[in-house]
Amino acid sequence: MVYPGNPLIGEPGRIAQLSPDGRLSVCCALLTTFPAEAIVICTDKYMTISTTALPGASHQITNSAGPELLNHLHYNYPLGIRVGDALSTPSYGLQNCYCIIHVNGPSFTTRTRAARPLLRQLLVDCYRRALEEAFRLGARSVAFPCISTGVMGWPRGEAARIGVSVVRAWLRHPIYGEVRRGVIEKVVFLCDPVGKQAHQEQAWRAAFREFWPQISLSRRLSRVSFQDYVDKQEMRRLEKDTNQLVEDQQGVSVVPVPELRSPVLIIEMKNELRRSRRRRKRPDRCGH
Repeated sequence: MVYPGNPLIGEPGRIAQLSPDGRLSVCCALLTTFPAEAIVICTDKYMTISTTALPGASHQITNSAGPELLNHLHYNYPLGIRVGDALSTPSYGLQNCYCIIHVNGPSFTTRTRAARPLLRQLLVDCYRRALEEAFRLGARSVAFPCISTGVMGWPRGEAARIGVSVVRAWLRHPIYGEVRRGVIEKVVFLCDPVGKQAHQEQAWRAAFREFWPQISLSRRLSRVSFQDYVDKQEMRRLEKDTNQLVEDQQGVSVVPVPELRSPVLIIEMKNELRRSRRRRKRPDRCGH
């Protein structure tokens, strides 16, 4: 067992993606060797296997931590853990963390159309409760796997998007965000560096690009401010939509639109574009 204050032993792996503020990152590393003060494991009701990993490596956490971890869980939590909830235990045999946070992720394989919003909320609760446990323990760094994407069957893109969204919103809370950021300094999303699960990196990076579009800018645009880049993209999009509007309404060839500089003109064109789309979507009362 590694006690707080002692150095952590592990392999930091390779950083695949980084948020603009540097607080959130994606790393290609193993959960059992990545150094973090708190690591999160997705497990079943009785916390005996890891449902995040491959079936052949389902006992990687319990085998690395030793039998003391299972004895602690069976003695202190005989009824197991509810779906969407989290609890923490000491690290015991693991040398890369101070504590282990166990979460029971929802299963996507037994879903129905009516139960899908509930399953999504349970997955949100897993990330939220894990962050609350890490905050209660005072952990400065937390490592997350892609929860419920193993034998639970969740699509990796959707699960990664939910995880990044919850962590980002939890740290940016309008009232408690500053206090939370003062305790939890770094959150890492892990993906397997090799093997069949190596494509998890693509799901994490896609989620990062969705919430922080500026991190996907090319080096050629790195010297220009991001606001200027957004303004240019907005101008191009408005020009394209306006040309399409002229073509749809008049049935003539596309007329080049001059460069838009007036904010009033931009707002008027946006409103006209919305009205035209609304007219196209409105069904005919005669049924034709």
